[in-house]
Amino acid sequence: MQAGLFSLVYLVAGLVAFAAGVVVWPRRHAPGGRPLAYLLLSVSWWALCDTFEVRAQTVAARQLFSQIQYLGVVSASPFFFLASRELTGAEGRVSPRLAFAVWGVPLLALVMVWTNPWHHGIWSSIELRPGASLALYHYGWFFWVLMGQHYALNVAAAVLLIRSLSSVAHDFRQATAVVLVVVGVPWVANVVSVFKLGPWPGFDLVAIAVGISGGLLAWLVLRQGLLDLVPQARAAFMQAMSDAVIVLDAQGREVFANRAADEPRLADRGELARQMGYPSWMHVPDTCDVVVRVSGAAVAVRVVPVSDRWGARAGRLLVARILEQDAVAPPPHAMNAPLLPICAGCHKVRTELGRWVHAEAYRSPARQVEFTHGICPVCVSRLYPELSAAV
Repeated sequence: MQAGLFSLVYLVAGLVAFAAGVVVWPRRHAPGGRPLAYLLLSVSWWALCDTFEVRAQTVAARQLFSQIQYLGVVSASPFFFLASRELTGAEGRVSPRLAFAVWGVPLLALVMVWTNPWHHGIWSSIELRPGASLALYHYGWFFWVLMGQHYALNVAAAVLLIRSLSSVAHDFRQATAVVLVVVGVPWVANVVSVFKLGPWPGFDLVAIAVGISGGLLAWLVLRQGLLDLVPQARAAFMQAMSDAVIVLDAQGREVFANRAADEPRLADRGELARQMGYPSWMHVPDTCDVVVRVSGAAVAVRVVPVSDRWGARAGRLLVARILEQDAVAPPPHAMNAPLLPICAGCHKVRTELGRWVHAEAYRSPARQVEFTHGICPVCVSRLYPELSAAV
């Protein structure tokens, strides 16, 4: 096989992987989307650099292209592990210790690659036989450290994906199984290439495997809904709710509203905020429960804070319900009555004066109130003595 044909194979594989990365990129905000896109772009860089390396005429030129290529080589496995971690539901920020375990060796490998003439830790020698299209790379000691770390990450990622098969719906298991094939095939090919087991020693079979895997992944994203299923289900659920759901960002700007929020009595968001006692959404607190009067209707409004996956404040979720009894005007003193907490332990109600009384003693036709949840001091000391002691 001539250099031109090798180069063409690498080029096609790299372009396919790049196209798959472009397909995944718009889904980067879904769990696993961003590292999955970076994984595909990394292996695309890997294959495209092979395109130029195989056509270089000198050992020095081939080494230069290989050094440039290593930016993709060292990052593919870490991105695969991080993508698998997010796809299988791992929560929370990557800890510094885990980040070091994932990226420490690859970053050191980049330094070793560019200083290889001083220590030969990555390549002990590069052999280019006369008339041969493929160079034979003989590896140094640190190359095997890098490969060991990469295969450890690959095994950990595969374990996460396999374990997830028992927790996903049956129809979605096919997609998860294909993901295993997508990520497994290139690394089997890598073993063949590293140990020069194929019919063309020096031929990087990873390029072909990446092309196949990239096509499969693009199919999963476009046709099977990988990375889209959960966001679509969440959006469908919100749109089906009879309560109005409005999502505000940290600056008080409306970023989402379901169909119920288009109800004419709720359409004027500024008026709703003013009836709640605030000049704009910017001033509405993160936690609020209130019943207000808007366009002749009694509207129960609840505001709760929304945090991002790192626990930082991201915005607020507002749920508004037009009460069934809105045709009957409530007495003036009840129009803005807050929700009253009811103890989860003994079911007493905390009155406006802060006293805890039995719900039966408090409830009367004259009072139009709604109840929320809380816990009284007696139940705190009875059920959570460590908290009462701390107080």
